Amino acid sequence: MKIEEGKYYITRDGRKVGPTEKSDSGDSGGFWISEFGLVRSNGIFGYETVFCQELDLVAEWKDEPTTSGPTLSGDTIDHIAIDSLKWHYNEGQQELEPLQEEAFKIVLRYYGVNL
Repeated sequence: MKIEEGKYYITRDGRKVGPTEKSDSGDSGGFWISEFGLVRSNGIFGYETVFCQELDLVAEWKDEPTTSGPTLSGDTIDHIAIDSLKWHYNEGQQELEPLQEEAFKIVLRYYGVNL
């Protein structure tokens, strides 16, 4: 495995670490990972005589694709708002306060609904 700058990796103990940055130390081909430490270009964690196999990098981290629910377009949201406002206006016509009734009319007119 070859470590590349700016990527994320999985350690042997399963943690996600990164992004990698080229190391400024004398270790040629080394990479620094903030809050993690120095990693050689082959993924071995450590420097000089300090090593820890559990922290060796074993694979590049691949984000799993997100599967989100359905998305609503602006038009769909507008239609839902219009239907909801019509329902409230028609169902509560006798019970609405005058200011509430006027507010419903203003919003429905904004959406282009004539009453």
